[in-house]
Amino acid sequence: NDLSLLLKQFITGFQSRSDAEIDLVITGEEWRLPGTVQVSLYRIAQEGLNNVLKHARADHVRVTLVYTPETVALTVADDGRGFDPTRINGECMGVKIMRERADSCKLQFSIHTAPQQGTRLSATGGQPPLANIAVTQESMHVIAPELTETAHQEPTIYG
Repeated sequence: NDLSLLLKQFITGFQSRSDAEIDLVITGEEWRLPGTVQVSLYRIAQEGLNNVLKHARADHVRVTLVYTPETVALTVADDGRGFDPTRINGECMGVKIMRERADSCKLQFSIHTAPQQGTRLSATGGQPPLANIAVTQESMHVIAPELTETAHQEPTIYG
């Protein structure tokens, strides 16, 4: 999966700039996400880790990517200083950008934090993998036979 590989590469490079110990945990059977979802999740992880570096003063960070048959969930959690979530305002551009990225792909985005209790952000969404969608001849219909190679023949209609 491209997202898993990109996250591994980013975290490896990011680790050299941070004093925090960073773990990446990927669970579940990976499936191919739409490109826009992959980019959004990657950018959310990237911004979340950059916020840890700039603000959290964390010792440990855990990035998790959890695949289920229907969803994918990205979480970035740290043990840093946290913040008062009621004080998120227009100056918190990173949070705003992460939320916009999630919204653009219909991902659910949340932040859980409190002063001196770390921060946990997550983005969840997805759809079933195409491999889980069964297509049978019986469920297929010829809608526009004139567009097929055999337009001069009678169309075959299934179902």
